[in-house]
Amino acid sequence: MTQLMDYKGYQGSIEVSLEDECLFGQIQFIEDTILYDGMDVVALKRSFEDAVDSYIAFCSERGKAAEKPYKGSFNVRIGPDLHRKLAQKARRLGLNMNEYLRQIVQAAVEEQSAAPNEILAVVGAQGATLTAHKFMTHRKVLEFTTKTLWSSDNSHESDTAQWQKH
Repeated sequence: MTQLMDYKGYQGSIEVSLEDECLFGQIQFIEDTILYDGMDVVALKRSFEDAVDSYIAFCSERGKAAEKPYKGSFNVRIGPDLHRKLAQKARRLGLNMNEYLRQIVQAAVEEQSAAPNEILAVVGAQGATLTAHKFMTHRKVLEFTTKTLWSSDNSHESDTAQWQKH
């Protein structure tokens, strides 16, 4: 289990070095590498908070904005063919790609059973699934997608027809 500390919107890891007999960590989810350490949990927490404060002050002194974790955007490399298909399917749904992907990711994050394969399957699913997507909740789309992915005969027609009746 990974434990994280929180301070001023930053998260820091908690690691153990048996060799050095100490605790250490790194600020997570930013490009800059910021490390800290301590001999016990209290010292580690103090070191983490000092590291965050020092990082913010260092950036400010240099006129640079301190990097914030979770900017609300990220890059995903999917290849030109999948990019084209994604854009076309989003357009068919009356959405731009960002909104379409945001909805898919939000549904996957909120649905505890959603797996990466389910997310990709929604993007790569047949047009009937995507048309129905407008009228059904994301949960039902994910349930349908899982059902069609794991069907024994790999046929989508029977499941699609049955699903659209509901």
